[in-house]
Amino acid sequence: MLAERRTWLGWLLVGLVLLTVVGGFAFYRPFQASPAMIGEEDTTTPTDPPPPAVVEPLPGKRQTFLVMGVDIIDNEVGRTDSMVVVSFDPKEQRLAMLSIPRDTWALIPGHGYDKINHAYAYGGHTLTIDTVERLLGIDIDHYVTVSFDGFKQVIDALGGVEIDVEKRLYYEDPVDWRSGEDGLLIDIQPGLQSMDGETALGYARFRADAEGDIGRMRRQQQVIRALMKKAATPAMLTRVPQLIPALASTVGTDLSVAEMVRLATGGRAALGNPLVTGSLGGDGRLIDGVFYLVSDLVESRRVAYEVLVGTPPDSAFLEQAAEDQATYRSALDSAIAQAEEVADQADAEAEPASTGEGGAEGGEGESEGEGEAPAADPKGEAEQEQVEPITVAVIDATGKGIGRDYAKLLRALGFRVASIVRSPKVVDQSLVFDHADLQAEAEPRLTGIIPTLIWVPEPNPRADQALEILLGTDILEQ
Repeated sequence: MLAERRTWLGWLLVGLVLLTVVGGFAFYRPFQASPAMIGEEDTTTPTDPPPPAVVEPLPGKRQTFLVMGVDIIDNEVGRTDSMVVVSFDPKEQRLAMLSIPRDTWALIPGHGYDKINHAYAYGGHTLTIDTVERLLGIDIDHYVTVSFDGFKQVIDALGGVEIDVEKRLYYEDPVDWRSGEDGLLIDIQPGLQSMDGETALGYARFRADAEGDIGRMRRQQQVIRALMKKAATPAMLTRVPQLIPALASTVGTDLSVAEMVRLATGGRAALGNPLVTGSLGGDGRLIDGVFYLVSDLVESRRVAYEVLVGTPPDSAFLEQAAEDQATYRSALDSAIAQAEEVADQADAEAEPASTGEGGAEGGEGESEGEGEAPAADPKGEAEQEQVEPITVAVIDATGKGIGRDYAKLLRALGFRVASIVRSPKVVDQSLVFDHADLQAEAEPRLTGIIPTLIWVPEPNPRADQALEILLGTDILEQ
């Protein structure tokens, strides 16, 4: 009886771990501001719900799961940073994972078109499922929410994961207060090692190198595969006492215990098979000053279907996608036209702006005053007049108090410096956090004065400044 009970519990744990590993790291995009939360006042104007979506279940006995990463901090209501659709084929023991970018422009029933990650803030998992189904044209069977902190506990409860680190990974952000009073520090040495939950999370979050998001996604997949391998070992049963509370704090789902047991008994072999991964793409667009990824529904649905099923979709599926794409494109053209009309009206009503800015450097976190004339633009006044000023915040983490000097250089290049902050900590790498998709426009100018600068795309329409420039000690060696 005891042996049977342990076997049943082991299957249940495999099922739970199966659900957590496929989405546990995909949801958290590092160095990024938090999206809206459930419980915040919904300031959008509700719209009439659209007609029911035409969605299809995946063929065979495949099951689909929408995995949402929910970050809970200091008793706040959970919020989601991104979403992953997982499919499981019990016949082929095939597990596939499709990542959906959080900035995807999508129809949220009752709220119009918006970033897809806002669906969770407006209506939790129910509205998010409806939104994802409309985007992909497929039926979602179940949902899973994964707690950010709880997932670290799962890795620790499993006894860590083994990762072969290809090079030293170092990143420090003293103003990332969400990571603690001292900010965020990732410092991982190269070589084969067993990582605890905190280290594995840092490894999966890292993207401050030449690979950027591509390297981050590769490392996330590496951690997921290592966790799947660890979860499939018989030794996992010995860790039942640690796993139960960790999983309880990590996973929220509409699956019953019986369904999880069936998933575990029918899918245990999938943990040892290759994990199929993919992600949706899109074209970056600014609509009314907000960054979105705009999809081609025909291409997006074709990619999603092939990742989740393993075969191309039929003609009927693509025909429906083309019909929905026509509606999607019409709504996009209307949104762009409306935004341009509002912008033209605002330009017509605006008074001529003062060209003076600057002033004495304020204290920590203070905005700079007006009145200091900008230095001459080395590229010429005529060219400078054609460049719309980009607002930046300067964070001096050199320990040398040179933020004001670099602010003058930035003004000379046509930037508007809104604030200068002296960081209490010193970092060795200069970074720029781009909240408005301005890399193509701003990077050529910035690298002229900070050649070692690493660019970190971080779309955030709520940010006060378009760019946040973190000055590290690497600029002292120039």
